[in-house]
Amino acid sequence: MNTRTTSILVLIAALGTAASVPASAAPKDAAVGYWASRITVTSWDDLFETSVSNSIFAGASRQAVLSTMGEPAERLSPDVWTYDDCRPDFAEARERGCNILVVTFAQDRVARMKFVNRPAIDVIAAAVRVGRSVHYASNP
Repeated sequence: MNTRTTSILVLIAALGTAASVPASAAPKDAAVGYWASRITVTSWDDLFETSVSNSIFAGASRQAVLSTMGEPAERLSPDVWTYDDCRPDFAEARERGCNILVVTFAQDRVARMKFVNRPAIDVIAAAVRVGRSVHYASNP
């Protein structure tokens, strides 16, 4: 894994610390995020007139992410993609505006996925630009 990818993974994980603060105690514009272990996308198959569910998870290929999620809304780097308007299952994540999915790749495989809010994307994007790392604690 290259240093830049490692730095980004560490930064994304840093956002989990903020998520452990109760929603009422955290500033409204605080960067927060919630880990995701599996993302399931359900779509309608017109040909067979059935719904089809596909999932991505740690270890899934970059091609599997493209097939399941489509093109990312933004590529912060070749290994950090974002998808807007996602719906996490965790109610607190939805309440805190964490509707952006960040998918981080290492060696063309999904390394991490996290639902974050807009301030978190700004932090991640800034870190990607300067290649900086941040140490973190685990997600709630």
